[in-house]
Amino acid sequence: MPSMTTMTMRRMWRRVLTLAAVSAVAGLLLLMSSMGTARADYGKGAVYQIEISGNCNGPTTCIPGVVKGYGIWFWAELSPDHTGDYQAADCGHGFGASGAFHDTGDVTWTSDGTTLTIEGAAIFGNTVPITITVPARYGHYSKSFAQVFSVPALGGALPGWAQVQVAP
Repeated sequence: MPSMTTMTMRRMWRRVLTLAAVSAVAGLLLLMSSMGTARADYGKGAVYQIEISGNCNGPTTCIPGVVKGYGIWFWAELSPDHTGDYQAADCGHGFGASGAFHDTGDVTWTSDGTTLTIEGAAIFGNTVPITITVPARYGHYSKSFAQVFSVPALGGALPGWAQVQVAP
């Protein structure tokens, strides 16, 4: 039969281990409650993120005699107050010049429930204004360049194709 001291020691260790286990569970619950969900949130709480890759390749498929090829890679964050910001890169061969440009700035946007219209962006070093129209639903879309980009300074609608991602 164990002595009274051995029984007391066992009870004490059980209490210590129980207290340690309860403390560990409480600490884990506290840690988990302080973690938020992971979000790719920009600006004032993005309503939409728009990613676009639009291209036209080849001297006969773009604008013969004027444009031999071009591309626009565009990202925008659209905020609930109908403002947003964008980053873009574009490259053109023609227009009297060739080269790559980085563009950045602020935009405004509207929606008719079916499409989003983004205004205020510019390409070729923020010098050529463009208007962007994309679906107002989250998803991936393949559209003609003219369905997405309007470039009035270059004649409005340009040939080519664009891959569009509308994300939360």
